[in-house]
This record gives sequence, structure tokens and C-alpha cells, in this order.
Amino acid sequence: MLKRHEIEILLKAGHPKTEVARLAGVSARSVHRIAEENPIVDINDSAERAQRHIGRPSIVGDFRKLILDILNESRSALSGNSPSSSGGGLSRWQDGPV
Repeated sequence: MLKRHEIEILLKAGHPKTEVARLAGVSARSVHRIAEENPIVDINDSAERAQRHIGRPSIVGDFRKLILDILNESRSALSGNSPSSSGGGLSRWQDGPV
């Protein structure tokens, strides 16, 4: 977001878009796109990225629930709260290849 802010300030100062692109180290197309967007009000990068869906989607996001389930099973198995008949927990991984 700071790069966008820098571009906004340079544009407000009256610099031509091609010069802003050179000074900011971005493409002229990026400067044109940023000039057309609403100005930045908050510099909280993570909140702004989440709100505007900026960035690539997480590769592991689809596996989050599975990973959390496995970790919870493992935690239960270590504490002895998991029934042995379920076949879950760490025994699933420690018994060797199936």
C-alpha cells in the first residue's frame, strides 16, 4: 500500500504519469490504474489486501480444514482421549505403510 500511496502523492504533486512510473519503479499502466482508483485512507496492508482481495489465493487454503482435523486428532491421541478403534490420531501415521 505504501507504493500506491507514493504514486498518489506524486500525482497530487503534479508529476506526469510517465514520470511517476519512472520515479516509483512501476509500469505506466499501474500508475494509470492507481490514478483511477479511490485514494488510500488506511495504510494497514493486511486489512486492505483482505478487503480488496489483493494477491494470489492460498495454495494450501483448500487443505486447511483437513490439516486442522489431523492436528486435533493427533492432540487427542497424545493426551489419550482418542478411542483406539477409530484408527485415527498418530497411530495412523506410525503403523507404517498400509
